[in-house]
Amino acid sequence: MRRKTVKSNSSNFVAFIVVVGIIGLLSNSDNISRMLESDRNLAQDLGDGNCEYSEPVDDSHVENPGDIHRTLIAGYPGVGKRLVWGLVEQLTNRQVGDTWNFDDHGDNIVGLKTNFPHSEGAWTWGDKMYQSVLVLRNPMDAIISYHNIRTELKPFRTGATNVSEIFELTDTEEIYTKGASIDAWYTWRDAAFDRQLDLYGMVIEYWMDGGRRRNDGEGNPYYDEHCTNDMKGGCVPKAVIFYEALTDPDRGEDETIKLASVLYDSVGVPVVDESIWGCVYRERMKKDSLIRRKRLLEPSRTFNYDRPEGPKDSDKTYSYKQLGAMKKELERLRDKYDHPVYHEITSAAQLVVGLKEITEEVDVAFKEAFNLHKSETVGE
Repeated sequence: MRRKTVKSNSSNFVAFIVVVGIIGLLSNSDNISRMLESDRNLAQDLGDGNCEYSEPVDDSHVENPGDIHRTLIAGYPGVGKRLVWGLVEQLTNRQVGDTWNFDDHGDNIVGLKTNFPHSEGAWTWGDKMYQSVLVLRNPMDAIISYHNIRTELKPFRTGATNVSEIFELTDTEEIYTKGASIDAWYTWRDAAFDRQLDLYGMVIEYWMDGGRRRNDGEGNPYYDEHCTNDMKGGCVPKAVIFYEALTDPDRGEDETIKLASVLYDSVGVPVVDESIWGCVYRERMKKDSLIRRKRLLEPSRTFNYDRPEGPKDSDKTYSYKQLGAMKKELERLRDKYDHPVYHEITSAAQLVVGLKEITEEVDVAFKEAFNLHKSETVGE
């Protein structure tokens, strides 16, 4: 029987909450600037569809920047928001912030990424974001990716209350380089799976339904006032960015165009010439450190996403029961947003396309896991 994780008690509740927020922030890819410095390269138009990188325009200290329709990059932790973040920066030649302003960009940014309303996210931007895009990824991969980052940052000491102490708790000053062990994965998976699958669906529904919450404490759904009062363009995403399509060399440029089109229609947001949107995508995929500092473009034209250290994510599996639950949740979401009531919402159609592909992949994995289970129980 696999061991279950046990929560430790905190002797300092206030410090505990502060550190949980910081750890959650870091584990969801909202990272301190020294971790991200190598990624802050932006596209410069060379003409004829060619581009190269230049330094970002730093507007952090500009006063009264004018009306800017900033875009929130939302999604479950581990879905690949950091890649979308990098593309937004290159498409606009402006900076994207993190939830807690660890990069010290201030308010003069074109976008920000968040895990909200996941338990490791928080609405910290007030009314500064105008609209959202939602990032979607197969939960089989997103949950593993989320666990890798949580494990990589390592458990913290009770009472660590600042960033420098957080870094002292890690073996490396860079993340996204080491995958969690197989044993650590199975221990956490069995303890956290049900909750994380529920949160995966909850994050999607929150944004797609304009801030609809499932429970007001008395079992009744309600709408978050943030979406009514603080997001003038509404919480419903202007687009759903499908991570699997974005990281597929044959589909990535089209997915980038979807993202660029949202930015192009945003007031006060500069966007590089449309002729180099494809170049921006190709160059980002070559240089993005999250798509592995040691990655290769394989002959099969698929990117290698495994961390340089640790086991491959493909070696980490789910039980057939977990895959069955995952399939059921995906089918529920797919059918919900394929209902005629959502047919006038562009992002709902995009979501359904992605969910259909993901559901098929999970179904294949479920059948394989179930057949393996049957073969192992024959004769018992």
